[in-house]
Amino acid sequence: MTIVLNTSALSTFHRTNSLSMIEALFKGQETLIPKAVVEEFLEGNFEPPSFIKRVTLNASQISVANSITGLHVGEREAIVLAKDNNGVLITDDREAKKKAKGLGVNVAGCLVVIKNAFLGCHIHERERDRIVEEGQAVSFWPDDIVREVLSLKKGGP
Repeated sequence: MTIVLNTSALSTFHRTNSLSMIEALFKGQETLIPKAVVEEFLEGNFEPPSFIKRVTLNASQISVANSITGLHVGEREAIVLAKDNNGVLITDDREAKKKAKGLGVNVAGCLVVIKNAFLGCHIHERERDRIVEEGQAVSFWPDDIVREVLSLKKGGP
């Protein structure tokens, strides 16, 4: 499976010091970001980690990305990259999720990633709680999903 992060997801995991969780959770899977996400991330004076492959879209892909309206270029390119690679797009942006799903792209939010990392024993409970607490300060996450993730115990809900 291929994983594609948009700028908001990459920034959330960076700001919560949890990029190593992404690397562990998706070990052996290709993790990608399009060039526009790299450029947006660099604007914040942050360097994407080396385990994430940077991809430049071809002219056809850029044309498709440009046809998606109402989103930033990084979100559009991430959607196209996920679609063309049969991947999962990681994003918390509601409109990006909606447009991606409309194009048949599998989508997951950062909280789903944190939940899977916890249940898959890639992070322990204190680390999960820290990431969620810090993530709430940098991302908008629905309270009900936050409560669900924080209430999980190893082995299930």
